[in-house]
Amino acid sequence: TIPFIFKTQICDPGGRFILVTGTVNSTPVVLLNIYAPNFDNPDFFSKIFNLVSQYNDHNIIIGGDFNCYFDPLLDRSSASLAPTLRAVSVLNTLTKSLDLVDIWRHQHPLEKQYSFFSPVHGSFSRIDYFLIDSRLISKVVSSTYHSILVSDHAPLSTVIDFNLYTPQYNWKFNPSLYLNDSFTVYLSTKKTQNFYNSMIMVQFQTRFCGSPLKSLLEVILLLIKLLRKGTNSGCVLILRQSWLCWRRSIATPGLLTHLVPFSN
Repeated sequence: TIPFIFKTQICDPGGRFILVTGTVNSTPVVLLNIYAPNFDNPDFFSKIFNLVSQYNDHNIIIGGDFNCYFDPLLDRSSASLAPTLRAVSVLNTLTKSLDLVDIWRHQHPLEKQYSFFSPVHGSFSRIDYFLIDSRLISKVVSSTYHSILVSDHAPLSTVIDFNLYTPQYNWKFNPSLYLNDSFTVYLSTKKTQNFYNSMIMVQFQTRFCGSPLKSLLEVILLLIKLLRKGTNSGCVLILRQSWLCWRRSIATPGLLTHLVPFSN
């Protein structure tokens, strides 16, 4: 699910648009869906763009049926001269003034693809768009027109990466601390016993689960290093705590009983 936090909503009484504000992963956004009149009506676009301009501190995303083309050559299949529409001029001007981008055209600068077929005129046109804030361009993964199935318009999907995936970080204990005399003395105090037992348990379960022999060999190698350094108290502490950990974690500790000559 998308972590969208709703804030406000504005609906057109005539059902021509709905505007919603909120945040996606702490990013403030304005989502505006429109259904423009199917006649030359520049006032409609002036009205909704004036409404959106109040949210200049948000990332704006406008999608819907605009019922007009942006480019008379690329967005129409008909070879006939395109009619002059005031709405087209106003729409282009307002889009630039708010620093919005027709993201499909941005990704497909010369491609011809259409979202609507007019049986009356017998021609195709691209009149459905996603206009997005230019600050979001780098986050757009794809923008795609799909096949016309149920509606007389082709669905348009745009994928925007709002960095919703939190990286996973795994903690790992630094075994070289066992070679530090002051650290082993600190661990031997009663105040740190419960904490140390818990951390040993976590370290064992995350690193050595399913491989007790490997775990034992690593501890033996560590003990050899400690013995060479003369840290006998550290050796006893590590061996005892590791044995307690194994006793709680391994279903069949018989193998370890023969290798570790004392218990709890």
